[in-house]
Amino acid sequence: MRTVFLAVAMAVVATAVGCGAPVGQPTGKVTFKGTPVAEAEIKFVSLENPDHEFFGTSQDDGTYTVSYRGMKGLPTGKYTVTIVRTTLRNNKPIPAGEEGQAARDSDRAVKKAYQFEKDIVEGSSAIDFELSQGTEVQIED
Repeated sequence: MRTVFLAVAMAVVATAVGCGAPVGQPTGKVTFKGTPVAEAEIKFVSLENPDHEFFGTSQDDGTYTVSYRGMKGLPTGKYTVTIVRTTLRNNKPIPAGEEGQAARDSDRAVKKAYQFEKDIVEGSSAIDFELSQGTEVQIED
């Protein structure tokens, strides 16, 4: 009887702290006018709890994933998604390697942020971001 009570108590505590909460695994591609965006900074902020922020970075081919506490994905719900794209002043992509890093560290690079609202549902879901369809927003310091 005591073992059953302990098991039930542990289950209640685990549920109360969010263990076993539904998790969504958004994956997709970040593009600008159809061209993949490498190294875009992606931030998901929960509309239900703005203190919950989750981050990702796009790969060279524009693909991204987001992780949450060591798991793939994040809690389900509605999110504001802000994506920051860094380019050269002439709007061309940042070059790879040392040249690109030098551009990022100088005034030759500019950052532009685009915002979207997305629903994260339980399980895997493809969510692509075409930056030209987002709302351009000021970058917060």
